[in-house]
Amino acid sequence: MENRAIHVKSSKVGPVRFFIPRWSGSGVLALVAFFAALTGTVVAPMPAVAESVTTTIPAGANPRAVAVNPLTNRVYTANYSSANVTVITEQQVQPIPLKTAIYPLTDNSSAVRNPTLSYLVASAYSPFAPPPQKVYYQVDTWTGQWGQSTPSTGSGNFTIPAQQLGIHTVYAFAGDGQEATSTNTGYYGASPIPGAMTAYTFLITCAVPGAPTEVTAAAGDAQATVSFTPPASDGGNPITGYTVISSPGSLTATGTASPITVTGLTNNTACTFTVSATNAAGSGPPSSPSNSVMPNSLSYLLTVQIDGTGSGSVHSIPEGIACTSVTCSQSFIAGNTVSLEQSASNGSQFAGWSGACTGAGPCSILMSSAQDVTATFNFLPNVKIEGTSQLYGLLQPAYDAAPPAAVIQALGITFTENLNLDEAKSVTFEGGGTTIRLSPSGAGSRNSMGC
Repeated sequence: MENRAIHVKSSKVGPVRFFIPRWSGSGVLALVAFFAALTGTVVAPMPAVAESVTTTIPAGANPRAVAVNPLTNRVYTANYSSANVTVITEQQVQPIPLKTAIYPLTDNSSAVRNPTLSYLVASAYSPFAPPPQKVYYQVDTWTGQWGQSTPSTGSGNFTIPAQQLGIHTVYAFAGDGQEATSTNTGYYGASPIPGAMTAYTFLITCAVPGAPTEVTAAAGDAQATVSFTPPASDGGNPITGYTVISSPGSLTATGTASPITVTGLTNNTACTFTVSATNAAGSGPPSSPSNSVMPNSLSYLLTVQIDGTGSGSVHSIPEGIACTSVTCSQSFIAGNTVSLEQSASNGSQFAGWSGACTGAGPCSILMSSAQDVTATFNFLPNVKIEGTSQLYGLLQPAYDAAPPAAVIQALGITFTENLNLDEAKSVTFEGGGTTIRLSPSGAGSRNSMGC
């Protein structure tokens, strides 16, 4: 703001020096008084402005000036054809007794872009203070859509929309129900009574991500493939990449997702690996070391066989085995541990491992030599043809094997499958206390049949 000095001259008192703002709310008032003095309009006593208080003091003969004291916020207006000056003291604005206070964030900053802010709201209206009903808020402006939060016993919280990095200000005020029913019969009509506006300024920043977990390594020829799970926290910003570091050697490899392969390793030298995640704030802490592996050029063959009356699939970690047929095989670097995972087909169940693995639990094989393993899948005992001992997991294979006029017996469960009844035979399905007769005239597809 630019100020300009003026003097009020008087024959009885010396020059009185004030400063008048070039432009401000008080400056507008001063200019009005100044022009009134020049044109001969009597401006003392002036009409009260915002319940302002006026006082007249001596100022010599015919003063013709207007001034503002920036220290006291008082306006001095020269009274035309008189020897006095009117002093206008603005009345202080009365505080609104319905107040909202926002609890500050730690260090007044947030590592997430949409932080949740807690608040306290209280009303001191007298003699009766309606309880606060809503707290209205928005960020960086008063002209947008106000969000709403409902306090409980004078407190609550709200989550602001996601913001860009940087400094932001949240504006909030409370309402107690009077804003909907309060009226003013004066010129401006309805007069809402909101609570006092509060403002809280804070910084949106971002933290580094957490450490990845479940880091495992699989050796290759002078290389290793490292798999991991992303960290639980991304620090409030998307993870842009990962860095894998070997030990010993400190060889690095980067990527945007698991797995990542580190090359240039020394064969027959054991090593472990750590993984760190990176976002806009930087790189986070390293993970715990992986299992120890020894890269080398020697490999052994792993053969997987699928057996049993049912069907299913087996795949390996690291990749190489994806078996759905009778037999499949893949070579793996010596010293690696290969994990096999099974999945039974619809209507079948996994019966167990045999060979390099036994039982029905997880299967992990150390490739210290050529290995063989068998996965057995059998049909679930859901369906049988009356008079036979053969069990089927689904209706379709039982229908295909059934002779004409056979009775197919099923458990009282829901079968989810497509039935192709395209043979020239009639069979009876029994199950769940109900008999369903299907013949070629009803041939077609039946889905999710409950027997």
